Amino acid sequence: MVSVVLQVAAILGLPFLVSGSVAYLAWNDLQRPWLYFVVATGVLYVVYGLTFVFLGEANAGFWAVARGDAGQAADSGFTGLVLLKLFAKPLLGFSVMALPILAGIYTIFRRSE
Repeated sequence: MVSVVLQVAAILGLPFLVSGSVAYLAWNDLQRPWLYFVVATGVLYVVYGLTFVFLGEANAGFWAVARGDAGQAADSGFTGLVLLKLFAKPLLGFSVMALPILAGIYTIFRRSE
């Protein structure tokens, strides 16, 4: 059960972690770094949700694992990381889209010299 909770936390926290990392690295180059962080996090969560809707074919599998269905866990190759395996495609799609989106938002908030 703890493993499932940690996997859900990792899945839900990925956009926050990515936008926070980019905001930290570009903090001195931004006009309003806190506003950049809030806007970037909000945009990434919207993109994240859309990615899961359009690429996430495993929504039924998620609920089966969350309910503790042992058959779903036994059918997958990862016995300990079932949720990360089920959502590998949307996570990869989001990871590919996140940095160009953050770069676009960065150009809006960049400090002009």
